[in-house]
Amino acid sequence: MTSARQIYLGSRRGPALPYDSEVEWIESPYVSHFERPTHYIDTGVKAETGYVATMDIQSSSTVVENGVLLAAVFNGRRLHYFATWPARNFFIGYNDSYKSQSGYAVNTRYLLKSSLNNGSQSLFVNGEQKIQLSIAENLSFNGNLYLFCANIDGTPQFQWPGKVFRVVITKDDVVIRDMIPVRFTNEAGQSEGAMYDRASKQLFRNAGTGAFGFGTDIAGGGYKCLGYSPLRFSRFSRLWKEAA
Repeated sequence: MTSARQIYLGSRRGPALPYDSEVEWIESPYVSHFERPTHYIDTGVKAETGYVATMDIQSSSTVVENGVLLAAVFNGRRLHYFATWPARNFFIGYNDSYKSQSGYAVNTRYLLKSSLNNGSQSLFVNGEQKIQLSIAENLSFNGNLYLFCANIDGTPQFQWPGKVFRVVITKDDVVIRDMIPVRFTNEAGQSEGAMYDRASKQLFRNAGTGAFGFGTDIAGGGYKCLGYSPLRFSRFSRLWKEAA
């Protein structure tokens, strides 16, 4: 027989998280520079002055081609938060104001911080400033930034092949996106990778074709609330269980 306490706990359960477990990374494959990207995420964020993108990434392709990690191009106006352009170079830029810096290597993990301020854009790599350039105007785009490729007037182009461990986007020091890699079970009953945004509580799936690859589960990741203790002042008032 179901006890009154079990009924109480069942009625107070929190919503399940939209994924099965946090994972180390999700990964996009290599796609030729001349082909349409197959793996990308629409962040839902419109690029504007004041945005800062911090990205923990690792390229995985040894093919010497250009790739774009986070960018938007609309009505001829270009904004790159990060790209490997020319091939195997760190690259940022807005319209014709752009700079690249040699030293980018495949199979190497980097912590990138790309900021767009009033009149300037900068790129920090592992805490060290690599690029600083002047921008003559404030800007606002109608289109969203795509992750793993460029959003060119609504069309994805220039796949960036590699692993993403985390992406945080802030606007005037307010967190807009705090995206972590996760795995979830899709409609076919198969596991695939995605990014879960802790800020909006949304799951961002592949907007292209196929499925993101993903790393091993992170122990202790993906907790969800199962219920609440009937003891009002108990410090163990909520009962948790790993989602994985």
